[in-house]
Parts: sequence; C-alpha cells; structure tokens
Amino acid sequence: MRTQHTPGPWKVEQLETNHNGYDWPTYTVRSCKENYCLAVVGGVDRATSQSNKATARLIAAAPELLTALIACQTIINREVPDGHIAHSMRAAIAAAKGEPTQ
Repeated sequence: MRTQHTPGPWKVEQLETNHNGYDWPTYTVRSCKENYCLAVVGGVDRATSQSNKATARLIAAAPELLTALIACQTIINREVPDGHIAHSMRAAIAAAKGEPTQ
C-alpha cells in the first residue's frame, strides 16, 4: 500500500514525567524505522493527562489499523456493500487518506 503518511510501525515513548513543572507525563509517537517524532501527546492540557498514554498508543497503532481496515474492506464490500459497516469503513479509510468522504 502506497501512503502519504510516515510508514509504520510507530512506537510510544515517555517524553517527560513532569511537563514544565506540572505533574503529568507526556509521550511521543515515533517512527520505529527512522526514530522521527511524529506527535507529542499531553504537552498542553492537564485535563487529558489520565488518558495521554492510551491516546499515544492509539495514534501509534494507526498505520496497522489502516492496513487491517483496507484488508477487510474487500470482504465487507462483497458481503454487505451497502451496510453501515461498509459505509463506516470507507469513511474511515478516506479520512485517514485525506480524501473526501461521501
């Protein structure tokens, strides 16, 4: 699959245990291959601090999730092409690719 995003896999690393003197951790999502920082989670608001690690894990899983969703698309389109699941799947794939949704 040809992509415009940084290819996976991605990983999560804890960046700081205390951000700017505050008591919540921040995480980075990084490319495993090149070790580029792709996102920082938790660097702004304390309100989300309890979910920062889970959010970072979800972001890091995005390349694998997209690949799996595209692989499932053929089966879903064949079995229930007009169903809610097929529509949701196409919309999610389009959103991930930056394409308009229908």
